[in-house]
Amino acid sequence: MNHSDLEQALLLLQSGELQGEERRRLEASLAADPELQARAAELQLLQSAGHWSTETLPLPEIPELNRERILQAAPRHRHLPRLQLILAAAAMLLVGINLWNHLAPVPTFEHLVIAPPRVQSPELNVMSEVEEDPLISELAELDAELALLEEPLLDALQDELLDAWAEELLQLEDTI
Repeated sequence: MNHSDLEQALLLLQSGELQGEERRRLEASLAADPELQARAAELQLLQSAGHWSTETLPLPEIPELNRERILQAAPRHRHLPRLQLILAAAAMLLVGINLWNHLAPVPTFEHLVIAPPRVQSPELNVMSEVEEDPLISELAELDAELALLEEPLLDALQDELLDAWAEELLQLEDTI
């Protein structure tokens, strides 16, 4: 028998509605389980007390509420401000590192030039032993033409970019 069944059975017993088989079942459950006996005694005490009889149930003594008692009961976290300071510093460090990565100029590697490997001895010249491939010679010619075209084209693009930036700066200066 669980607690809710016990409460209902005790209410029916008090009102006189519990008889016969159900009453014997309640008495057998109470005799077998000491926890149910304690719960039944508690419920019968509460039912007999009623709402107006505060003299029947003893009230616990409440200690006086004063400043010292409140301060003793309040939790003390002396390490909390230090922990908050450490966490705030770590968060600011992470934000700073992320901003540095996004705002730092991107390094350019224009000064690095990848040169083909140089062969020191004449015995290791592989191209002399391979037959002349027309595709390789055509690619070499196209590469040479591209190298000739790149310099003026790059100079023209740089001039156009510098002119566009100068115009934007002048417009911004006029608006200020």
